Amino acid sequence: MTAVRCPQCGTISPDGNRRLARCASCHEPLGKCRYCRYFDPRLLDCTHLARATHERILDPDEALNCPQFSTRLTLGPSRSLLPFVRTVAIGLVVGLGLMLGLSRLTAPRPPPEVSFRTSVSAPESVFGEDPIEIKVFALNESEKVAEEVRISIGGRGVRRLTLQSVEPPECFEDATPQRVTAYLGELQPGDIGSVIFRFTASDAGRLDLAAYVTATNLPAPEKAPISCEVVP
Repeated sequence: MTAVRCPQCGTISPDGNRRLARCASCHEPLGKCRYCRYFDPRLLDCTHLARATHERILDPDEALNCPQFSTRLTLGPSRSLLPFVRTVAIGLVVGLGLMLGLSRLTAPRPPPEVSFRTSVSAPESVFGEDPIEIKVFALNESEKVAEEVRISIGGRGVRRLTLQSVEPPECFEDATPQRVTAYLGELQPGDIGSVIFRFTASDAGRLDLAAYVTATNLPAPEKAPISCEVVP
């Protein structure tokens, strides 16, 4: 059986679709013509095709044992509960908005971004085992302090190089087959940081390298290409 809600008191009846059903609380007839889906309130008459045209409904509120009865009552929320449901929904929306606002206020903010102007001084060619001296300059163009600044030399040609020295020597941080790195620390607005890398090449040929400048508050590494020919 279909459960329906009594239109008078709001009580739910699990078998309210029966033709002679009554509300268990207020005893309202749930099977009368007024609660049937075939009843037209404008015409005050039944619209079911099986009903004879000459038969008229005398009282739509009379409980009849009609074989064509089909309830139109639903289980939607009663009118008395709508204000409560609306209040709860508004409270949930407001609470969610406050939580999102507080999370934005308390969430850690990323450090401010900085920008660099990078330049490189390197020889176009060297002979034999002569040292290859590469100077990298990084200018902090922003009005913010650059944090944990690093300058490095990388690229496929690094494998063919042997590191001889880094100046200033206290800036040297790491050397791998892929990259040599120097650590400068903080760089104030308008200041220039520089590092000199000295290498020797194991064989002749063109070296394709790149200088990189990084910082914790730099959105992306600054890159400058380096090309040097080692002449036999």
